[in-house]
Amino acid sequence: MNDDDFDRETPPVVIASIALGVAPLPFLAVYAVLFIAHGVFYPVQPPDITGSRAGEAVAGIVALALFVVLIATIVWFLNGRRRWPFVLGQLATVGTSVDFVLDSTTGAAAVPVVLLATSGAALVLAFLGPSWAHVGARRPALRATKNSDISA
Repeated sequence: MNDDDFDRETPPVVIASIALGVAPLPFLAVYAVLFIAHGVFYPVQPPDITGSRAGEAVAGIVALALFVVLIATIVWFLNGRRRWPFVLGQLATVGTSVDFVLDSTTGAAAVPVVLLATSGAALVLAFLGPSWAHVGARRPALRATKNSDISA
């Protein structure tokens, strides 16, 4: 652990981004427990999301792994170490949410719409200037084209 982990203050923009980015975690935890239980301990007929007990268990293990990975990305971003894994996790949530909203067979769209809004807002905040500075990077400057005259 670096000593500078505790020397600097986390910008409010980063805290807000992380607060919004934790929204998928409770759902992943519940799905992990539910699918592992249905695949290993208490089989249901028909299986919830796959065609077999083993498929349910694998889906639960995948949800558990995603839960752990998202927690790691949040800690990295909070500590100012890495932002891109957090961004990729939020993009995955946005993509999955869009798929669930567009596919009516996945159930009601209320939860995916909320996750779409929270992860989308987390992404926007993760790209603001204080977020770049928090991870020790400079925000890319917009380049002027050769034909434009900035001084005019």
